[in-house]
Amino acid sequence: SWTVGNRMFWHCAHVGPSGKSEQVFMNTKESTFPNERRLLTQDEVRNALIILGALLRDTDQEFRREYLKGIVHVGSGFGDLTFAREAFANFYRAFEYFVTSRVLIKKKLTNELRDISEGIRRMGLPENFCDEFAGLYKIRSEQVMHAQKGPKDMDIDNVLKMKVFTDYALHRYYRSQ
Repeated sequence: SWTVGNRMFWHCAHVGPSGKSEQVFMNTKESTFPNERRLLTQDEVRNALIILGALLRDTDQEFRREYLKGIVHVGSGFGDLTFAREAFANFYRAFEYFVTSRVLIKKKLTNELRDISEGIRRMGLPENFCDEFAGLYKIRSEQVMHAQKGPKDMDIDNVLKMKVFTDYALHRYYRSQ
């Protein structure tokens, strides 16, 4: 394996379905994260530990399963296949479930966008976060959960936004416990 910039590449040979040796070339999508390294602050470490501790303490396997599948999918790829759409869906389901069951304390939402926006407000986020979520909800509705239109490549930034919403919900809920 080798890296070029923020991309990692693998090359390997394997025996294909025909019984012949085939060459496989895999790469990850270029990351939009900065290349520079820096030391984490104490607050960043504490916040990360709250989120990781929440995942370890949470007895609800459904939430953990979706969140961790999102983590796996966000960095996975094979050849020209990426799993950003799947990662987005995993983080969305984890966030929706968490807000519904923990923040709103409901079994079912009556109006998904309105109810989750109310949960976002209850977590203490300003109104512009509700607007941002509305954009992610539109992406979920048009590109992820419904397939009437041809699929578009999922923007990794939208996947990471959905993950940040989920992380914030975890952090906000477990910070006080």
